Amino acid sequence: MPHVRFSQLYDVKNNITVDLQVESHSTGEREMALKHLNKTQAGYLVVYDRGYPAVWFYKYHRLKNVDFCMRIVQSSNVVKAFLESGKYSDVVDFPCTEKSLRRCRKDKISTESLRLRLVRVDLPSGESEILVSSLTDLQAYPTALFADLYHQRWGVEEDYKVLKSRLNIENYSSVSVEGVKSLS
Repeated sequence: MPHVRFSQLYDVKNNITVDLQVESHSTGEREMALKHLNKTQAGYLVVYDRGYPAVWFYKYHRLKNVDFCMRIVQSSNVVKAFLESGKYSDVVDFPCTEKSLRRCRKDKISTESLRLRLVRVDLPSGESEILVSSLTDLQAYPTALFADLYHQRWGVEEDYKVLKSRLNIENYSSVSVEGVKSLS
């Protein structure tokens, strides 16, 4: 049973880790990603895998003027309506769900809807992935660039493999974050 969680902000263009977080396994990925945002600057673009989408999380990117692109599950009403439209790209309103409303109120940030972009990427397998992004300018960011943009995220996955093999991460035997940090 894992007791720690690793997360990294990785520069895919320069193949370097910008920030590495080691936290208790009970710490959520979004909370760790918020800490990574402190290492970004206005104008950056952060690409995420699935598991991160939440309106409150998007709002933190807007507050820092940091763009994002992430895979989103196809179960929300907004995404279902987009899929039913047959479009490959559209700018839509994302209202705060109940969880996001609670988080926004707690953090004293706006509870207004956000205008974000949904993009459908068809995979060779015939499946489709849906991406949500703050890159809403359809002229500046053509739909065709999103498949390659999202694919670049694999650089961080490859780096995780390197970390696991070089640091032997999976063989650490500590039940605390401090214990893992002292071993590395």
